[in-house]
Amino acid sequence: MQGNGHYMDELNAHAEGGRLSIALDGSPLFQAQSAVLDAPIGGDLQATREVWNDLEAADDDAIKTTFTAPAADTTYSGSDLDGAVGPGEMVPPRNIVITGTTGVGEALDGGTAVVIGEDVDGTLRTENFTLGAIGASSSDVQTGVIAFKRVVSVTMPADASGSPGDYEIGFGTKIGLSRKLEQGALLKEFTNNAVPGTAATVVLSGTSAPNGTVEFNTAPNGTNDYILAYVPD
Repeated sequence: MQGNGHYMDELNAHAEGGRLSIALDGSPLFQAQSAVLDAPIGGDLQATREVWNDLEAADDDAIKTTFTAPAADTTYSGSDLDGAVGPGEMVPPRNIVITGTTGVGEALDGGTAVVIGEDVDGTLRTENFTLGAIGASSSDVQTGVIAFKRVVSVTMPADASGSPGDYEIGFGTKIGLSRKLEQGALLKEFTNNAVPGTAATVVLSGTSAPNGTVEFNTAPNGTNDYILAYVPD
């Protein structure tokens, strides 16, 4: 059987004890490396291909632009989320990043911030961020692991430092997968139509609900294109 030529160099070996047929966009492929799939050697599996063109760069204040740390626990939602994306949709879903910054004579007490939003399936999910306590002229960056399609609200902790610094809320470089990857690894990836020298970092669905995330070695910048293939669960 003939496979898709773009992938055969990687996926054309025979598996010990049998041959595993995978359909990718209607083309059958052969995968010898069952350890990569973490799946049985025999039987048919369906591979998923994700294609992202001109993927947007991370944006530190896309959800909420710079604001002073509140004196009391405060929940921001709707028009309070005044960034370029705000409460709107992120396609594909991205992880959330909260950045705290202080100037001369300022401080931040830190605490727990709570982000509530929708995942790729529209299910509400909650992620807690432990914000660091920092002194003057410093910064603290907390990076989430859940890929949100939309942020519904962000609750920030009270700050009693007296001269509080600022926070901003945006999205990072982790991309939410459209299908669940509970085990195994990527079959293949391309950045700008070339196999990257350093593989992407994959977080499985057990850690990054609902489907897992991928973070490419070459970060999105608004022009980079990405293709990856994997066998979902």
